[in-house]
Amino acid sequence: MANERTLKQKLNKSKILDATVQLLKEKGVEKVTVRNVCAKADIAVGTFYYYFKNKDDLMFCFVSEGFYDADLRSPENNITGRIIELYMTLINHYRQLGLPFMKSFYSNNNLALSAYMTETDGKFQMNSILAKSEDEMEKACKLGLIVEGTDLHMICKDLCTIIKGSVFEWCLCNGSMDIETVVSRIITRYLDGYLVKK
Repeated sequence: MANERTLKQKLNKSKILDATVQLLKEKGVEKVTVRNVCAKADIAVGTFYYYFKNKDDLMFCFVSEGFYDADLRSPENNITGRIIELYMTLINHYRQLGLPFMKSFYSNNNLALSAYMTETDGKFQMNSILAKSEDEMEKACKLGLIVEGTDLHMICKDLCTIIKGSVFEWCLCNGSMDIETVVSRIITRYLDGYLVKK
């Protein structure tokens, strides 16, 4: 009985996410409303609120789930490599969702893109990509890789802004830009100013 319930819960959440992706691709972010998602997913509005607080919570799901546990292969003493790897995991996820989805998702009407949406009392939301980024920066700081006194939280917010800008540019270029090269170059140059020179 419990397994059947768990399976139904996963199915309902999956229906909501699939319906959201379809709406984004077909009609854009403006048409992603709780009511439209529920109609497309063929579920009750109450079921939606069992999984998500509101539309922004749903949209944030696309940029938060599954990235905290990303398997980073760069050594811990290569913070630049680890941060690039982390954000390329996110970007590769975006690519899988497709350019039409991303063009609609990267809209000024999508409040889930705000770095501040993931903060509570100056801390990033647990298990978010921003929290993982900050954890990685803290490890690097403990290893003596980051200049003492550096505001790691600010760096992580800046990195988020860099990624949003890069993805937005990728969308404007209809996916023709080599986003991995651009992201690697910008993050490398940005973080270089905060790394201890050996």
